[in-house]
Amino acid sequence: MSNNSDKVKNILIVDDEELILDLYSDFFEQKGFSVRTGMNLREAMDIIEKHHHELDLILADIMLPDGKGFQIHDELEKNNFDIPIIFMTGFRYKPEIANKLKELDANWLSKPIKMEELFDMVNDIYHSTNKE
Repeated sequence: MSNNSDKVKNILIVDDEELILDLYSDFFEQKGFSVRTGMNLREAMDIIEKHHHELDLILADIMLPDGKGFQIHDELEKNNFDIPIIFMTGFRYKPEIANKLKELDANWLSKPIKMEELFDMVNDIYHSTNKE
């Protein structure tokens, strides 16, 4: 299979719902991405620590069983890892969530997420950060 770019697009998807992880993983793999997944903050942090140099983008749920997805952003900043994040939330109207998204000027989508809208956002971010 020939492609204009030899670089594989690598994405980390973090969500505590296995069904969502499977759905998003399958979707992005069909679109040519290499996908890593984590079901909680601890798994996400472990993947980031070991594979940050490979990751092009992180798709993270905000409400995780062991913390908030915002902690991923904090970890990236602390370590100077320049990896864009798209946050997903079903709680965008909770003041603490809305305020933090605004404070971070974050890319985010509200659940339920339309897959094509998500893919468009991922592609836009990927292409704006990987100018060739």
